[in-house]
Amino acid sequence: MNATTPPDIQTIGIVGVGKLGSALGQVAAAAGFKILTTSRPGPMREAIISTVLPTATVVDYEELASLADVVIFAIPNTQVANFDLSKVRGTIIDATNPWEATGTDSAESVTTADLAKRFPGAHIAKTLNHVSYEELLSDYRTPEEIAEGAPRRAIAVMSTDPAALEAARATVEAFGFEPVPVDVSVGKRFRPDGDLFGVWLSADQMRQAVEE
Repeated sequence: MNATTPPDIQTIGIVGVGKLGSALGQVAAAAGFKILTTSRPGPMREAIISTVLPTATVVDYEELASLADVVIFAIPNTQVANFDLSKVRGTIIDATNPWEATGTDSAESVTTADLAKRFPGAHIAKTLNHVSYEELLSDYRTPEEIAEGAPRRAIAVMSTDPAALEAARATVEAFGFEPVPVDVSVGKRFRPDGDLFGVWLSADQMRQAVEE
């Protein structure tokens, strides 16, 4: 584990290994985490994962949910509620977005608040949803780069659950970004149709932006 990796978060589970999930897995692996992944079965699934995420272990959802300290959902937004989030023993990071361009901005789309109501015992935070997979790979910083003063990109972290908020904050920081806790009331501004989606901001700039 890297020196900056939270000691109580050792294993990251990633549900979905498309472009976003693969990018998150690469960033998590670079941060020193153990990676578990799960996705829909397919003839090339294991080959793709072994190529892009060679240190990841492919497991079923039930095993991932029981073993991972943090579980990141990187699948279409409308599919998240199909999973039993009550099985996740750790913190859930919802990195999805209702997005018209991908057909997931519909009556079936769900918000983090919807998920919290449906699974009241789950610890859920919203983060890593306003940065593209290309930017995740290009903008994360290694501990060495941070020590040398490299600027870190701010990532908004939202939750009404204090434990989930702290776990998500620690995860984002370990990933090499600067976490900025923001109120859930400004969440829409970080969606694809919001003014803060895809915008590179420092932590101070983000705090100022959400107050405007």
